[in-house]
Amino acid sequence: NEDAITGGPSDGGGNEVYISYGNKPADLTSSDDTESDYTEVATYGFDVFKYESLTDAPNKTPLAGAVFSLYSDPSLTEPIEFIEESGYYRPVIGTETVAALISPAGGVISLKGLAAGTYYLVEVTPPAGFALLDAPLTVVIISDTEVKAGADETEANSSLPLTDNTVEVENGTGNLFPDTGGIGTYILYGVGGALMVGAFALVLLRRKKR
Repeated sequence: NEDAITGGPSDGGGNEVYISYGNKPADLTSSDDTESDYTEVATYGFDVFKYESLTDAPNKTPLAGAVFSLYSDPSLTEPIEFIEESGYYRPVIGTETVAALISPAGGVISLKGLAAGTYYLVEVTPPAGFALLDAPLTVVIISDTEVKAGADETEANSSLPLTDNTVEVENGTGNLFPDTGGIGTYILYGVGGALMVGAFALVLLRRKKR
């Protein structure tokens, strides 16, 4: 619920259940308790940092106004509805009012109350003047200290855990593919670049032969 603790059982997450009973209806202070049953409950979370891509990095400029949706299935048919409270978002309970996931001035959207598993982050609306991400980002929650992300589940699982459980989402003015810093993305870029260089060299070689 809204009071759930983010983290594993060691952080205090759990439910204890027992029944108090008595055989003296007139004496409510006299009762016995059954043996308690304890169930470990763990919820997790991660942050989404929306920023502008600049050629003179290392500084990253936060971007406000980006709207995201989070899905629990790769087909993007099961959106998770959130409510905003106290500076973060958590899944709604019952008929609570649903809030859109919108990046604030600091660029960071904090999500809490999620189970371990695989999620799909979709940019619905980019900040004014910026391009929309072309594809979802895959986010894998393993524990409260291990969250991974990538262009797909394979890349996400092969990547190193995110720093501070933060998914960094870069925005530019052209069409963008998901880029979370996963090693698979850079391998893809490297292979693509090598193919382009090879094709260019082949064209030059043919021209020289003529």
